[in-house]
Amino acid sequence: MCYVAGEEHMDMTFQLPERTCIGGAETELTLREIIRRLEQVYCGSMGVEYMHVHDIDCLQFVRERMERPGVLEKTPDQKRLIMRRLTKATFLERYFATKWPAEKRFGLEGGESLIVMMEEIVDTSTEFGIESIVMGMPHRGRLNVLVNVCRKQLTDIFTQFKPMEPKDRGSGDIKYHLGTYIHRFIRKTSKYIKVSLSANPSHLEVVSPVVQGKCRAEQFWRGDNTGDKVMSILMHGDAAFSGQGVVYETMHLSDLPSFTTRGTIHIVVNNQIGYTTDPRFSRSSAYCTGKALITRARLEQVFVITLLLCAEPLAVACYCIGVADFIFLADTSTSPRFLTLLAVSRQLLCWVDMYSYAF
Repeated sequence: MCYVAGEEHMDMTFQLPERTCIGGAETELTLREIIRRLEQVYCGSMGVEYMHVHDIDCLQFVRERMERPGVLEKTPDQKRLIMRRLTKATFLERYFATKWPAEKRFGLEGGESLIVMMEEIVDTSTEFGIESIVMGMPHRGRLNVLVNVCRKQLTDIFTQFKPMEPKDRGSGDIKYHLGTYIHRFIRKTSKYIKVSLSANPSHLEVVSPVVQGKCRAEQFWRGDNTGDKVMSILMHGDAAFSGQGVVYETMHLSDLPSFTTRGTIHIVVNNQIGYTTDPRFSRSSAYCTGKALITRARLEQVFVITLLLCAEPLAVACYCIGVADFIFLADTSTSPRFLTLLAVSRQLLCWVDMYSYAF
């Protein structure tokens, strides 16, 4: 039976189901308020795909982190920190574009929220005892991540814009292939954490199994059998994530006893075009993250949460805290593996309206 609610029903009070969390401490809300809160959670700039999760307890855990009132609220100090990080990322790209307008650098314009996301993940991870993060990423945004997340010196970055002479020492590899590592001090938690970004060649996704291997090796030597001290983060472009087979192969290693790293955070930067390929001709799935749903075959062993659109830095920061909560706080007695995907929309000027159907 279908019921149609009209304006005369909007101020009627309804009992909230036990499973929903939109009421917070309230058990009854008017229909108008129910619709407003649901639209705020599920019709804004952020969306989470989690209804395919088979474990009811974990599904409820995610729902609580998404639906409870005030989940997107930040203090003025936290907002200023997000603004400062976003400003640093934006002005760095602007400086590169002004100083070296003809130099190939694979800028992060439009996707600066990636820096906010990475910084929030690093900060929050230290709260849960993570001591080392191993990262891999494509060319897009690498220079910005090196400077703002890995704290590589600007003088080293600027030097790499100058072509090497035959007499110069060094590998001569291009600047957006190189990696680095650093022991960072996190002011938020007053702890040190090792952050490393692996170098990778032009074949972008080759770095994925390399990062997993480095993470696994470090876990072994640290005696970290539960993944509580060392974690891995992999960043992808949308076309490479959906199109390259090594991503699929690496995912299928996620639950093998000899290869697992006890969870990986995958961040997909959506360029909305794969070099020259229209999204309609690059994949068969609705979203570039559809490949991750292969893990559904393992039922309660791997859970996939896909962030479909997150273009607001404040929403990005709040979501990353939810990701960390899910990875470190959820009951893992029956579900020891986690795979989380975040998609940041990098809007290209002439493609936004034409391909808005995808993201």
